[in-house]
Amino acid sequence: MIIDPGHQAADGVEEAIRKHRLKPVAVVLTHGHIDHVASVVPVCGAHDVPAWIHPDDRYMMSDPEKGIGRSIGMPLLGELTVGSRTTSRS
Repeated sequence: MIIDPGHQAADGVEEAIRKHRLKPVAVVLTHGHIDHVASVVPVCGAHDVPAWIHPDDRYMMSDPEKGIGRSIGMPLLGELTVGSRTTSRS
């Protein structure tokens, strides 16, 4: 499992995965603050794995400004692409 892939973490995560020959099965987000989730989309996409987050923090995945505030976060992090993918099993 990959835990909290924050801002610009994707390259470092990929390097560690290659170096140690790992096969990620999921990304675990300890909470929804942007410094913990900023790289979740590229990391999950690169490995086709789900991201798991507590339901109380899920709203921050589709609206990260609620977790940090636009006036504080945008100068530091720039524009962000976030999303949500829900799967159902029959």
